[in-house]
Amino acid sequence: MRALDLKSFVAWLKPRLPRRGPWLLDLVLLVGLVLWAWRFFAPLEQVVNIELFDETGDIWAALRYPVWAYPPEYGPLYRLWYRLLALVQPDPLRLYYLSYRWAAILAPLAVYWSLRRARVTPGTAFWAAALLLVSQGHSRLWPRVSVFWLVVYFAALGVVWPHQARGPWWRVLLRYAWALWVAAYVRPETALVAMALAGLALLLWTWRWQFAAWGREQWALLGSGLFLLLLWGNPYQPDRLLLAFKQHFVVVRAALGDPIDNPWFATDKIGEYFTRTDSLPAMFLERPALLGQHIGYNAARLNEILFTKVQVVSLPGHPVLATNHIGARQELALLLMLGALPGVYDWLRAFGSGQWRSKLALWFRLTLPAWATLLSIAAGILLIMPHGHYLYLLWGAFLALYGLTFGRCVHVPETGRASLVFTLALVGVAAFLWRGHNVQTWVPRLQDPNRTVEQVARFVRALNLPAQEPIYVLGVEGQWEVYFGPQFVSLDKTYRRQPTDLATLIRQKPVGLILLTAPTPDQLFCQTSPQARQVCQDLLQRPEAWGFRAFSLPAQPDAPSALRVLVRANLLQPGSFVSP
Repeated sequence: MRALDLKSFVAWLKPRLPRRGPWLLDLVLLVGLVLWAWRFFAPLEQVVNIELFDETGDIWAALRYPVWAYPPEYGPLYRLWYRLLALVQPDPLRLYYLSYRWAAILAPLAVYWSLRRARVTPGTAFWAAALLLVSQGHSRLWPRVSVFWLVVYFAALGVVWPHQARGPWWRVLLRYAWALWVAAYVRPETALVAMALAGLALLLWTWRWQFAAWGREQWALLGSGLFLLLLWGNPYQPDRLLLAFKQHFVVVRAALGDPIDNPWFATDKIGEYFTRTDSLPAMFLERPALLGQHIGYNAARLNEILFTKVQVVSLPGHPVLATNHIGARQELALLLMLGALPGVYDWLRAFGSGQWRSKLALWFRLTLPAWATLLSIAAGILLIMPHGHYLYLLWGAFLALYGLTFGRCVHVPETGRASLVFTLALVGVAAFLWRGHNVQTWVPRLQDPNRTVEQVARFVRALNLPAQEPIYVLGVEGQWEVYFGPQFVSLDKTYRRQPTDLATLIRQKPVGLILLTAPTPDQLFCQTSPQARQVCQDLLQRPEAWGFRAFSLPAQPDAPSALRVLVRANLLQPGSFVSP
C-alpha cells in the first residue's frame, strides 16, 4: 500500500515539476543565502564598534525628528528604516547592530531577487549575490546608508525589470526614472539622472501622441514618485553638493601640500582660492585650472584604488578579496569569469546564429539604469572624492551590469539540466572558497577593545539621571547623546555658533554632563579660545567648584589618560553612584 502511495505521489508530482521547478530552485537558493548571510555576520557585535557622526547621526535624526521632517538630501528612507527597526528594538546601542546586520543580509537577497526578475539564470544571480555578500566593502563599509541604498536600488529595479523587454521607449524610461528616483531618497546621487530620464520619457510620450497608452501602471509610478516628493521634497539639493565640494576641495588641497591645519573642519579656507564660492559654475569660471587639478587628483586616486595591484591577504584555503572595497584584480577577475562562462558561450552562439542584434538591443534596454548609475556616481567621485561609500555604489551598479550581461542565456534554458548543473557547481564552489569565513575575515579584531561609546553610554545610563527634564551635555560631538537617553540634548553646535564663552554657557544653560579627556581636552568646544582651554583645565582640576562630580572611566589603548565624565551634582540621586 505504501509503495502504491509513493507511486501515486510521483505520478502527481511529475507533470508539475516543469512548472514549479524554477520556484523550488529559487526558494532553495534564497534560503541558502539567508543562512549563509546570517552565519557570515553572526560575530558582528564582537568585532565592530559603534561609530559616531554619520551613522549615529542618522539614528539620532530617525528617533528625534518626525518622519515628515527628514531632510530629503540626507536619506529619509534610511532614517525611516531606523524608525521602523526601533519598533522592534528601541535601544539605540542594539539598534545600531540590528540595522548593520539586516541591511547586510537583505542586500544580497535583493540582488538575487531583482536579477531573477530580469530572467537572469539562477546560477549567475546567486554568484553575483555571493560576490556582494563576501566582498570586503560589504562588511566594513561606513556609513552603512550605502548598503541600504543597494537594497532599495535593486528592489526598485526588480519591480520594473520584468516589463522592460518590450513596449515603447517612453515606458521603459519612465520605469527606470521611478526606480532611480526611489533610490535617491536613500542617497541623492541618482536624483538628477532620474529627473532626466523622466523628462525624456514624457517628451517621447507627447511627441508620439501616445496619450491613450497612459494606464494604471503609469499612474502608480507617477503617484508614488510625487508622494515622496510631497512628503520630503527634492532629494537633489545644490547646497549640499556645494558644501561637500568645498569640504573635500580643502582636504585635497591639504593632500597636495598646502599648509592647512585640520582640513576636514576648515571648509571656510576655500575663500582663499576663490573670490566667489556661491556656486560651482562660478568657481569653475574663475579658476578652471585649479578645479582641473582637483579632478585630476581624484581621478588618480580612483585609478590607484581600483586598478593598481593590492597586497593579497592570504587565508587558509585560498587568497581572498583584498584590501580595497572590491578586491584584488586577479582574484576578482577569475571569480567574475567563473560566473560568466555560460553567458560568454551564449553571446558566441548569438553571434553565430545571427541573433546578436536582438540580444544586444535587449541588453541595452535592461542595463540602462546600471550605466546611468555608474556614470552619475563616477561624476560625483571625480567632483568630490573617491570614498569607500561611493565605490560601493559603483560595485552595486557593476553587479547589475554583470548579471544582465552574462546571465540571460537564451540558448541554455533556466530550468534545463545544464543550468541546474551550473547552478549547483557555483554553489559548491562558493561553499568551498568561503568555508569558515565570516565578517571577522575583514574585521579581525576590535579597533577599540574597551568599546568607548558603549562603555560611556552604559555608565551614564547607570547613573539613573532624571528623565523628565532635558539634560544639556557638552563634549559629545558626533551624537554620543543618542545612546545616553532621550532626555539628553547636545550643546556643542550651539556653543560653536554663538559668541558665548564656555564658563557663561555652563552657568546659564545649565549644563548637566560634560565629557572630557584629561589632561589635554581635545573636544572642539575646548579649543575655541585660550579662555575655553583654561576653563576645561579648571573643570578637570576642581569639578566641585563648578558644581560637578567627576568620574574617571578606564584609559583607552590609544589615549594618554582616562576619559572623564563630569555630572552636575544636583542631578545625582542618592544611590545613583556607580563605579565605572
